[in-house]
Amino acid sequence: MRYSSNRATLAWVQNGHYTGGIAVTTHREQFQQFKFDRSRNAADAANQNSRVMAQASMLINGAAATALIALLSKDKLDPKLLAQLPTSLWTYALGALFAWAGMFVMTECLDLFNKHWEEEATNKVHWWTTCKAYTSWWTYRALYILSGACFMYASYKLSGALTGFTQVLPSCLPD
Repeated sequence: MRYSSNRATLAWVQNGHYTGGIAVTTHREQFQQFKFDRSRNAADAANQNSRVMAQASMLINGAAATALIALLSKDKLDPKLLAQLPTSLWTYALGALFAWAGMFVMTECLDLFNKHWEEEATNKVHWWTTCKAYTSWWTYRALYILSGACFMYASYKLSGALTGFTQVLPSCLPD
């Protein structure tokens, strides 16, 4: 077990205090029911939390790209700003793509963790399922971070063009 709370829950189940709303007679059946319920509850909770994060990331990058397209409809644009628009637009689009890919990977991750807990409940655990589940979880996290990084980078480049600020380092430090 990974966390002390899981150990306490496991002990609680093994001592016969969990029925999951179903009449069961033995500790083994109670433990099996706990694993099935754990699978269902984990999938529901992860789906609710992760999907909102991925959708928000996609919305932020998509809205920023839309705002840039609207900015292009202005009559007069500063040449520095105009030079940064393609880079910012592509970076926002890339961020939205990372968010979309994150939503796909998150769905796969939920399926894999659900399968993992079903395997736990039937005592037929396959290491490959567990490995794929954790790999997809870390892949989702990386895609979410990349999506946010795309937004920050594109916003930095755009704000630099708007304000004329182009250096990250103070002028006393070498480039």
